[in-house]
Amino acid sequence: MLTTACILFNLVIHLLITPKSSLSTVKLNLSSVSTESSTSANSTKNVHFTQVYFNETNFDTKLESLYKIIEKLKIGPTFPESKQYCNLPLYFDAFDDSVKEFMFNKTLKCPQRIKFTFVDENGILRKNGSSDIVCHYSFMHRRKHDRDNTYSKQDVIPDNGVQLTLKNAFANVSCRFNDSSFVFYKNTHWTIPSFDDLDDESDETRASSPSVLILVIESLSRLNLHRYLSKTDKSLHKAGNFHIFHGMHKVGLNSFPNSFALLIGKTCGEMSKPCDKIEEWDAYQKYLWDDFKQAGYVTAFVEDMIKEGLFNYYQNTGFVKQPTDWYPTPYWVDVYPKTTKSWYDRWKRPEAYCTEAGEAKKDIFLNQILQFHNAQQKRNKKYFMYSFYSQSCHEDITDHQYIDDTLSQFIDNISKSLNNTILVLMGDHGQNHGEYGIATLGHIESSLPFCGIRIPETLDKHYPHLKKFLKNNDGRLTSWYDLRKMMLDVAQGTFEEKYSNEFVSNVSEKGLSAWREEIPLNRSCNDAGIVERYCVCNGVLGETYNGETQVFYSQLVSSAARELYNVLNKFGCPHFDRIQKIQLNHIVPPQNLKVSLKDQYMLLGKLKPINALVRLFLFRVRNKSGEKWSQWRLSSVHLERGMQYLCDIVAVAEQHFNVTLSFD
Repeated sequence: MLTTACILFNLVIHLLITPKSSLSTVKLNLSSVSTESSTSANSTKNVHFTQVYFNETNFDTKLESLYKIIEKLKIGPTFPESKQYCNLPLYFDAFDDSVKEFMFNKTLKCPQRIKFTFVDENGILRKNGSSDIVCHYSFMHRRKHDRDNTYSKQDVIPDNGVQLTLKNAFANVSCRFNDSSFVFYKNTHWTIPSFDDLDDESDETRASSPSVLILVIESLSRLNLHRYLSKTDKSLHKAGNFHIFHGMHKVGLNSFPNSFALLIGKTCGEMSKPCDKIEEWDAYQKYLWDDFKQAGYVTAFVEDMIKEGLFNYYQNTGFVKQPTDWYPTPYWVDVYPKTTKSWYDRWKRPEAYCTEAGEAKKDIFLNQILQFHNAQQKRNKKYFMYSFYSQSCHEDITDHQYIDDTLSQFIDNISKSLNNTILVLMGDHGQNHGEYGIATLGHIESSLPFCGIRIPETLDKHYPHLKKFLKNNDGRLTSWYDLRKMMLDVAQGTFEEKYSNEFVSNVSEKGLSAWREEIPLNRSCNDAGIVERYCVCNGVLGETYNGETQVFYSQLVSSAARELYNVLNKFGCPHFDRIQKIQLNHIVPPQNLKVSLKDQYMLLGKLKPINALVRLFLFRVRNKSGEKWSQWRLSSVHLERGMQYLCDIVAVAEQHFNVTLSFD
C-alpha cells in the first residue's frame, strides 16, 4: 500500500531485477502504473504493475528507445507535421543567443615581402631582381611516402629561367647577394603541367559527363557559413544553380571517416586490415578518383596539411605511388609549418598560416585549384579533383572568417567557367574543437556540415530531373555515402531517373543517389551509414570528443552522482560512491525553450559498488546568455516522493539480485 503522496511524482520508473544465479530477467515497468480510487475520503491508492517482461537484456541503449522516452516525457523538440523518422534540428538561427558569447572578430595579415622569384604563365621559373642577387633552385620530389621530399642538387636560376614540367613541377628557391652567403629570401614554386602524355582510357559512352571539383573546407557547418562567410554566401547565390543539402550529416567524428566514406565507401571496420595498422594505402582499396581515371579523366588530390592529412591520420605514411595525376604533395610538405613541436605550432599559430615568402597559404591553395581548373578547361580535358583545405579553419568557429575574402573571390572567378563542371563546396563536419562544442547548438553543428552542389548548365539541360530530386530530398537525412553515389553516377555516365521497379532503393542501402531517387522518409542514421554516437536526429545527441568535452562530461557525471546521492541518502538507500558512465546523451530542449538558457542530458550509468543501473535526466539553467550556469539538477521536483519505496526494494534486493533503476 502506498499513500497518495508516495505516488505523485512525474517520472518514468523502470525496475529491472535479475537474480545472480539466473539468466532470466524480470522487468517491472512502473510507467504503466494504474490506480484504483476508493469512495472513502481517507482511502489510499493501490499500485498495480501492469507489464512484466522476461528474458530481456539490460537497459536498451539504442536511439529508438531514447526517442520514445523523450517523446513520452515531452522534454525534447517536436515535429508534429513531419512524416520523417529522422527530424534534424534545422530551425536554429546562425546568430542564436547561445553562440554570441563564442563570437569575436579576427583577421589574418601576412607580412608583405618582395617576390624575388616567380613562375610565369608558361611554367618557367624566373628571377625577379637585379644582377646583384643570385638565386638557386632545386627540384622537389616525393619520397615513397607523403611525409618528406627529396631535393635535387642546387643550380643557379639562369636569366632565361627554368622550365617546370610534369616530371619536375615543384622547385625550392633561395636568394642571396653576390658578396654574401646570407640567404635573405626563400620560396617554393609549382606549376600545372599539361598531362598531354597521359593515356586516354575514356569510354565514349561517358563523354557527356562533366568535370568534378570537390572543395572541402575544414569544420565548416551550414550555420557557420552564414555567420562568417557572408561574402562567400553571396558569391554562391550569384553563381546560381547551387543546391544546399540541409540534411547533410557527418558519418564519423572527424575528417578521416567522412572523407573515407566518399573516397572509398567503407568504414575502417569494414577494411581487411585495421586502418591504424596500414602503413601505406596503395594496395588496400579502389578510390573514387580511380573510377574517374578509368573514365578518362585527369585526376587530382590536393590537401594543405599533408603530414597530418587524410591518409596520414593514423601515423600512416600515405601512398608509395602518387594516387592521382596531379598530386602537389611536394609543395605542401615543403611549406608545412616548420615549428611542429606542439599542436599550437601546427594549427593555432597565425604565423604558420603564412609562407616564409609572406604569402597566405589559403590564397595559394585556392589559386592552385583555380589554375588547375583553368588549365584543363583550356586543354578541353575532363577532370576530377578532391581538394581539402584545413589549417586556418581547424580550431575555432571564428576561424572561418580568415578565408571569406579569398573563397568568395575564388567562387566569383571559377563560376565564369562552370558550364560543364560540377562544383561541390562542403565541410567535412562542423567545429569539433573548443568550448563551443559543449553548447547545445555547437554540439548540433558538429554533425551538420555545409554541403552545396552546383549542377552545370549542360547537365541540367539534358537531365532536368536532377534538380527535382534534390529539391524533393531537401531536409531529408543524407550523408557522405550519398554524395559518393552521386559522384559514381558522374564517373559512370549514369544520370537517368530511378523510377522503375528494378531501380527501387532499399532503405538499408548505405548510399543513395540523392539527385536520381527519393530519400525514404523512414531513413535512420544507421541506414545512412552514420555512427549513432554522432547522430542528431530528433534532438538526441551522443557524446562528441575533444579535450574540452571530456573534462565536461567527467564533471557532469560527478555532479549527477552527488545529486543522486543527496536524494537517496535521506531514505537509507544502499551506499554508492560514484557513477560509472555507460551512455550519455545531450537532449535538445523543446522549441519554446532557448538553448542558451537551458541545457539537459540523459545519463545511463552504474552505481558503484552496488552495481545498480540508473537512467537519470539532468538539467541546468541560467537567466541570461553568457552568465554562469546553475549547478546540475535531477529532473522533477517530485523526485523524492518515490525514493523511499524504491530504496526499500533495492535494500532487500541487493542481497540476492542485481538491481537496475531508471529515473527518467
